[in-house]
Amino acid sequence: MKFKGKLAVFIISTLIGLALNLFKLPLFLNSINVLFGEALALFVLEVLGLRFALATSVILGIQRFILHNDVVMPPVLILSVLSIYLLRRLSYMNLIFAGWLFWASVGWIAVFLIYTELLNINSSLAITLSFKEAVNGLINVTMASLLALLYGYYFERDRKVSYVELIFVSLIVVSIVPMFLKSVHQAKEGEKDFVRSVRVDMEIISDNLEESILYWLNIHLNAVKELANRLVVWGPENREQLQRDTEAIRRAFSEFHACYIADSEATAITFYPEINPKGKYMIGTNFNYRPYYKEVKRTHKHTFTQVFIAKFALKPVVGIAVPAVKEGKFLGYAYCGLRLDRLRSVVREFSLKEGVFVTLIDKKNRIIVSNKEGVKPLQEFERGELKITSFGLVMETFRGEHDSKFNPPADRLYHSFFYRENKLREDVGWTVVMEVSIVPYLKELMSKLNTNFLSIYALALLSFLLARFLTSISTKPVQKLADAIGVITRNLEKNPPLNLPGTNIAEIKELTESFRDMANKAMSYLEELKKMAYFDPLTGLPNRTLLRDRIESAIHFANRNGSKVAILFIDLDYFKTVNDTLGHDVGDRILVQVAKRLSSVFRETDTVARFGGDEFVAVIPDVRDLKDVVQVAERILSLFSTPFEANGEDIYLSASVGIAVYPDNGENPTELIKNADMAMYRAKEEGKSNFSFFTEEMNSKAVEILSVKNKLHKALERGEFLLYYQPIYSLGDNSIVGLEALLRWRDPDRGLVSPAKFMPILEELGLVKEVGRWVMGEAFKKSREWGDRYGIYVSVNISPRQFMDRNFVKRVLQIASDTNANNEHVVLEITETSLMRNPEESVSILKRLRAKGFKVAVDDFGTGYSSLAYLKRLPIDIIKVDMTFTQGMVKSNVDRSIVMAVIGLSKSLGLKSLAEGVETREQVNILRELGCDLAQGYLFGKPMKEEEAEALIRKEKGL
Repeated sequence: MKFKGKLAVFIISTLIGLALNLFKLPLFLNSINVLFGEALALFVLEVLGLRFALATSVILGIQRFILHNDVVMPPVLILSVLSIYLLRRLSYMNLIFAGWLFWASVGWIAVFLIYTELLNINSSLAITLSFKEAVNGLINVTMASLLALLYGYYFERDRKVSYVELIFVSLIVVSIVPMFLKSVHQAKEGEKDFVRSVRVDMEIISDNLEESILYWLNIHLNAVKELANRLVVWGPENREQLQRDTEAIRRAFSEFHACYIADSEATAITFYPEINPKGKYMIGTNFNYRPYYKEVKRTHKHTFTQVFIAKFALKPVVGIAVPAVKEGKFLGYAYCGLRLDRLRSVVREFSLKEGVFVTLIDKKNRIIVSNKEGVKPLQEFERGELKITSFGLVMETFRGEHDSKFNPPADRLYHSFFYRENKLREDVGWTVVMEVSIVPYLKELMSKLNTNFLSIYALALLSFLLARFLTSISTKPVQKLADAIGVITRNLEKNPPLNLPGTNIAEIKELTESFRDMANKAMSYLEELKKMAYFDPLTGLPNRTLLRDRIESAIHFANRNGSKVAILFIDLDYFKTVNDTLGHDVGDRILVQVAKRLSSVFRETDTVARFGGDEFVAVIPDVRDLKDVVQVAERILSLFSTPFEANGEDIYLSASVGIAVYPDNGENPTELIKNADMAMYRAKEEGKSNFSFFTEEMNSKAVEILSVKNKLHKALERGEFLLYYQPIYSLGDNSIVGLEALLRWRDPDRGLVSPAKFMPILEELGLVKEVGRWVMGEAFKKSREWGDRYGIYVSVNISPRQFMDRNFVKRVLQIASDTNANNEHVVLEITETSLMRNPEESVSILKRLRAKGFKVAVDDFGTGYSSLAYLKRLPIDIIKVDMTFTQGMVKSNVDRSIVMAVIGLSKSLGLKSLAEGVETREQVNILRELGCDLAQGYLFGKPMKEEEAEALIRKEKGL
């Protein structure tokens, strides 16, 4: 570029810089501002070189000194131009990188040192200004870089413009400008909130203070008015009474200096105290020379005198004169001098906050009271030259030796205050002046600004790095396209990132995009295949295959790091009942909800997999302390405290968790899962909704369970099952009315086995229907025998699987026919949950059974979720109260209320109520009191053999 062209660019750039410096962007109270003219000096450095840039810097610096009284930034601007020039020459940095490096390392420190060492500025303010200048510098460097690139692109055709740098700088501008503008907006909003807050505080303090002063004055004014009224009532001739009244009021109001009543000619007819400190008798003194006498006589209105210093008390006093007027005739007036020293404590009370100064001045602009140090009553109040800013209440002034004409505008904040004047009532004529220094607020405000500036600075640096990264990956050489394609095709099954180089060459760009589409489709197909192979389609969780892979990875990691791996086997309690009663669709929806809840408990490094059915397995790698595993297990159990939703119903479930730990409880995935499964079964045995760690004892227990399973397959064939019978009594006449048939298993090796131990296994093995038919056959036989002979019934439990059998009614009738049963002496006990699975179908089934003479009892009532609308339609005979409520009603009012409600419901529906689990006389008494019909439990008799049951019947019947 020729010299004339350079000179033209120099002049235009400098003029633009000067113009930009005329407009400052205020951040706080017009004292902390941002200027953008310096960007043009850096632009000149990039386009024209160092000499022109230094000239522009000097011109812009002189302008800042003249317009803004700034002695800091002119030398810093020259320093920045020189430093950036040297960085570019020595390390071949581009303008934006060199500029950012200068402000991140040297620039802000230079500004800080000038403010603190040369100008003695407060260090807190100096830090804020340094951060502000650093952010301002980053913005200016970024603007200069963009201008230089655009200038080179449009005006210097022979100059090569870096595409990489253009993209890089554009990204920086796009990211940093919105951040900066947002920061400016936040600063302005903070400024508004601050001003609004101080104004509100001032108004509250001022209003409360004025209210207190006026209240105090009104009390004393009303006292003087009362004294004037006494003159109207008693008349001037009744002087003794008036003197007593004057003395009473003076004594009642201790802050009155003196009080008297004068006649129409201003002659005192009463006075208290009667003798002044000099010994002069005051009654009879004429006060017609006093201005307030003339005022009250002329206006017939009260008046406040000018504040004066009492001669003898040497305290500020204001006189209150009130006329005594009767039927329009001026009879005289009452007067009291009111001491004002009390107002000092009032003013101090309302100006306890640091930096709040309150002054009360009279009509003549004299100070009555003030909380300022060294202020005397009735001295002239000096307002000085108030410089009200655009904020309305801020006053700036210079005070003290600390101030200098070179101090930055922000330093004036330490000598500024909000100012407010407010006049009291017109008759008083006083003014309340309030001055609030902003110094107490500055620490917090500067801290917020520092945070704001640092946030911009940090985000700007992050944007810088991100932009550098993006430009780097977006401008890779075209010749690397083949290598990139090779890498992708070789690793397609690993879902590699498509880091393909971009280009403007049409053919290669088309090839790149075609390959990108092909690779995306291939990876999409692979992803779908992976999901099918490794993820459960219902819940989206990993399946068994991926679970084993994750466990192996966790084991390898544990071996390298000396840590452990926890395997949690999670099984839903009662889920089978939900599936059997509500259907598999509802069960699937609940499983999806369970999966979401379980996923929320674990970390990203953990794995939650669906193992099958209602079983889930979680893997926790890198376990250092088993307490952490316990906490996770407890969180899992707590997930089930909230019901699950299905078809508008709340479904309550719980879970049992078994835990196995590598390497303590197994060396491979198969062994660990097996042992966690065994621990889960132990948790179920201990009451469900529980968790248990694996022990070696469980391994032997598992062997035992396997043995039980093998034996149960042959138990029915070998005749090892038998029925026990538990008696049912009428609470009305205490007579036996029936027996409940209960299944038992006599193991040849271990003897009699509890149903709690073998019934779940029967369910698991699918033998419950076959065994259930055998139970009905045996019980039906006894119903014929005992029903005909003793008139009592036999109750038989029907499992949910039996009841769900579409041929259930047909099978019952067939068994009854085969055994020649007396149907009227048979009660079929069906659980509430089974009945409510499909209420309409249940009604149909029960009607067919009752038509054949069978009676029906609802078992475990109150533990499910019956709808009363369906319950009243069910053709049933007995409602059984679950034993948990029966045994809890003695100590629990809630359980007692439930029992009472069930019994009441039974009576209202014309049904009998039967309480299970009765073990004490106290329970019997409560049940009789509540009107229960029937009861069974250990109090009446434990489950017993057939011959023992018959012996009991005969004994009770007296046979």
